[in-house]
Amino acid sequence: MKLLRRRFLHLAAGAAALSVIPMLLAETTVTQAQTSPDMRVTLLGTGTPVPRADRFGPSTLIEAGSEKLVFDCGRGCPIRLQQKGVPLKEVKLFVTHLHSDHVNGIVDLCSPAGYLDQSRDERRHS
Repeated sequence: MKLLRRRFLHLAAGAAALSVIPMLLAETTVTQAQTSPDMRVTLLGTGTPVPRADRFGPSTLIEAGSEKLVFDCGRGCPIRLQQKGVPLKEVKLFVTHLHSDHVNGIVDLCSPAGYLDQSRDERRHS
């Protein structure tokens, strides 16, 4: 029963997150909307507060046009973003609530973002 409730809450949070996309994309011009109407939703992690080796913490990536929106940043979120080839500095982060399993990847997402997305030559001059 707890697992069902947890899944429902996670889906409800995702649905709430999806409801803000039209507001974020309201400034998109008609030309842009016609050339890139695709929107992709990727579950980066669906884990629980109890760490498991086979599941990363809760995190959802929504790619809408050129926007890269991440809802929640659970354990392993930056790893999954890198696996998908998403530059960390292009991500806009939204947090649905402040439970530890939804925010404990924020430090890894924010602190090295500029450093990891630079080439070796750029890092030498930083």
